[in-house]
Amino acid sequence: MSVLCYSLVFTIAAMTLKLFGLRYAAMVTDCYFVASCYHPPKPKYSVDDFVAQLSSTIEDIIDREVNPVFVITGDFNLLCTEFLEEKFGFDQLVQTSTHGNNILDKVFTNRLIYFKQLCITAS
Repeated sequence: MSVLCYSLVFTIAAMTLKLFGLRYAAMVTDCYFVASCYHPPKPKYSVDDFVAQLSSTIEDIIDREVNPVFVITGDFNLLCTEFLEEKFGFDQLVQTSTHGNNILDKVFTNRLIYFKQLCITAS
C-alpha cells in the first residue's frame, strides 16, 4: 500500500515536468519521488530556467522529507545534466548510447543500491 505524499507539476514555457512522491506503508520514513522529463532538441524555454526550477524542486524536497529517494528519468537530448550528479550526488545509470553515439535518455537516482540492472531496449 502506498500513499501519494507529494504531487508537483510545474511549467516553463511549453515544457511541463510532473513529479510524484509516494510513501510506502511498509517504509513509513521513505518517500519516493519519480520525475519524467522531456527536453526537446530546440526548447522554446530558457534552459537555465529549467535547470533552476528542477534544482529548486529537488532542494525543496530534500528540505521537507527525511531520506527522500529520487528517480529522475527522461529524454534530455543534449542538456548538460552534470548538475544532478555534481550538486545532488545522483548517479546516472545509463551507460550505453540511446540515440546514435549519444546518451540522450537518462536515469538518475540517489539510491544506486535499489537498481541491480538497467536494461536498454530498442523501440
